[in-house]
Parts: sequence; C-alpha cells; structure tokens
Amino acid sequence: MVPVQSSPVTTTALILIGATFLGAMTEWTGYLTAVTNAGIIFYLARKNKNNKLYWLTFGIIFSSVIAIILFLLHFIWVAGAENTIYALSRRFFARSGLRSTPFHLGYGHIMSYGILPLVATISTYIIWRYRNAIINKRVIVLMLIASSTPLLENFLLMNHAYSYSFDRLKAIVPMMLLIALSIHIAKIKIRILLTSLLIIGLISNLVIFQVRAREIDVSVALKNNKLLLDQLPSYSEPCVLYALNSSVRGWVNLSLNRGVFEGIKNADQLKSLVVGRKACAGVLLNVKSTFLISNVYEYAGAIVYDPNTDSFQNISVANIK
Repeated sequence: MVPVQSSPVTTTALILIGATFLGAMTEWTGYLTAVTNAGIIFYLARKNKNNKLYWLTFGIIFSSVIAIILFLLHFIWVAGAENTIYALSRRFFARSGLRSTPFHLGYGHIMSYGILPLVATISTYIIWRYRNAIINKRVIVLMLIASSTPLLENFLLMNHAYSYSFDRLKAIVPMMLLIALSIHIAKIKIRILLTSLLIIGLISNLVIFQVRAREIDVSVALKNNKLLLDQLPSYSEPCVLYALNSSVRGWVNLSLNRGVFEGIKNADQLKSLVVGRKACAGVLLNVKSTFLISNVYEYAGAIVYDPNTDSFQNISVANIK
C-alpha cells in the first residue's frame, strides 16, 4: 500500500492565513502581526525541519501582500492614485510620533490601565529572578514576541495611540502573560502581593472609569445632532451629497449611512461640489468647533443647497430649540 501524504494545508493554517488577510485589510497592526507570525513560523520550520510550516510562512506572506494590493486597488478605483497616496500619507503623519512623545504614550497607558503597567514591570523582574523555574522557555519567549511586536505600532503611530484609548488595548495581552507567568512561578508571598495589586488596580480602574465617563458625557451633543438631522428627512436619498466643514470621523459616516466629504468650508464650495458631482442636493454640516468631545462632533447647523432652484437654506440648531 502506498502511504498517503498529509496535505500541507490544515484547518488551523487556513484560519491563520484568513485572519492574516483580514487583519492586513483592516488595520495597521495587521502588517506587524503578519511579519511577526511569519518570522516565528519560519524559525520553527527551520528548527524542526518541517515543510508544512514553510508552506504556512509562504501563505501568511502571500495573503498579506494580496490584502495590501486589494486595499490599495479599492481606494485607487474610488478616489484615484494621487488622492489615495495623499490621504494615506496624511493619515500616517497625523497619527505618527512626530506629533507626540513617549511621555504622552506612557501617560496614555497609565490613564488606560492604572497600576497594571507597574504590576507588569514587577512581574518582569520576578520572571527574570525565577527564570530557572520556567519549563519551556522557548515557548514563553515566542508567545511574548508574538504578543508584544504589535505594540510597535503604538510607537510608529504614537499620536494615535495617545489620543485613542482603544489603540492601547493591545498592550493588555503581553502584560497579562507576564503577570500570569510570574504568579505561576513565584513563591506564595509574592503571589499574594501580585494578586493584591491586581485587586487594587481593578477597583481603582473602575472608580476612575466612572469619573471619566461622567466628565466626557456626550449625550447633550448627540441630542442636539439628532435635532438637526431630524430637520433633513427629505435629504436622505442616495443622490444627496453630504459634507462637513471639518475632518470626518467614522461615526459621522455610520450615523448618516453614507460617505461624507470633509473640509468643505462654505456654501460656495458646497455648490461647486454638488454641481461637479451632479448630485440632486447638498447638505453641509457645520460643527461648533474643530475640537471633539470624546471624538464626537456637536453640529451647530447645516447649509442645504438645491441645484434645481439654485437656492440655499440655513438651518441652525439654536433656532430648532
């Protein structure tokens, strides 16, 4: 009987390749994660002389490249090559470390995690002190590398990581790995100390969260925004063009269920845009200021342009109230 060779592609490998593709399509971190995973798997392939792992390394790299190509082609098809390059470079430099410092990043992590970074630092020392108690050091090191490398994005896009707390969430994985390992290998007194610090951190974080949640309440802004949007029911058709006099954040698109042009400053620019795009109408939303309340704009009013009558209508939130 001729032995049947197993396929180099397994269900787990396909899941990892698929996750790599989706990650590279949707998030900057996906690029770093793909490179890290490919590097680790290539190392294991050479170490164990495993051809399946070589195939998996190739699959991760190939899926990442395809994801990047499709990502670029999508935006180039919609906005053109020049606009795509301009927008991507603008977003990169707006989020980069050129507009923040490591101090800001550290402050952001303290605001997000409280004393947890301190506990993780203590845990790192404990792991080094009791490193001989670790049975499989190679696995632990590879796990820490895999979970920590995505944190490089926080340094590359430092301003974004400082400004948005969700971007700092990825630090929780390596910190908890360090804390869990240190509790596992440490003596009982040290375990009690670390556990006590975790409980204190949990309580303090809950209290701080409640205080900050009250400080950044956006209910008033959202209520006023709804008052304004309720005055525009006849401008919900897909042919109506929407614009904003500031930069557009994702929640603006979601709340209006459409694409929104940004940086349109006045009625004349709105008219030119509507005529150029051959839209059936145009709505320019004006925000109260260029600042964000918990990343949410509060609209001051809107300018509506009707190309059929070549007329403008001004709607103010103050007048609606």
